[in-house]
Amino acid sequence: MEKYGNIEKKLEDKASADMTKHLDKRMQQIEDRLTQIDRELASKFQSIESQLQVGTNASGKDNVISDEELIKHAVQEEITKITTEERDQENRKRNIIVYRIPQKKTEVVSERKQSDTLFVTDLLDAVFNTKIEDAEIDKIYRRGRWQEDKPIPLLLAFHDNEKKDHVMANLQNLKYSVDKFKKTGISHASPPREREENKRMVE
Repeated sequence: MEKYGNIEKKLEDKASADMTKHLDKRMQQIEDRLTQIDRELASKFQSIESQLQVGTNASGKDNVISDEELIKHAVQEEITKITTEERDQENRKRNIIVYRIPQKKTEVVSERKQSDTLFVTDLLDAVFNTKIEDAEIDKIYRRGRWQEDKPIPLLLAFHDNEKKDHVMANLQNLKYSVDKFKKTGISHASPPREREENKRMVE
């Protein structure tokens, strides 16, 4: 019993360390993104100032209304961009990527989706002790083009964060699952620039 207790403690310590590492990485990404936004804003305002200078030299007089409209447009454009990215990040909080799910070889899209959905629901039930209904899944689809020798990663969007958080907190269960699910990998749904890195980590 003491031996199993030590193993369980090591698993908990590793899970805690992995979570801390993930949080540190996310903090660094947020800081990098804020720095990038500052640079983009500075570049945009510098461009606006250049355009204003050209406009004033060409007309020989200040065009106050046009200057204000130009600034408003640039600021609104940046706000829209940031809002879109934040909304995208919020949606990703409910998503996971599942790797190495066998693909059904058929031209019928509905049959492929039904096969993927069945595998995922069985996976959640058997490995994570989580039963899930169709209404609790917002979307499920393969992310990428068909590859004969390699299953395409599957994106699963839960209706709320609770199910996703439970899965991510218990990923170690995959190591002790039946052979059908043991090779399956799961990760957070990440921005495009992080996808390749996450895929390598999972593999």
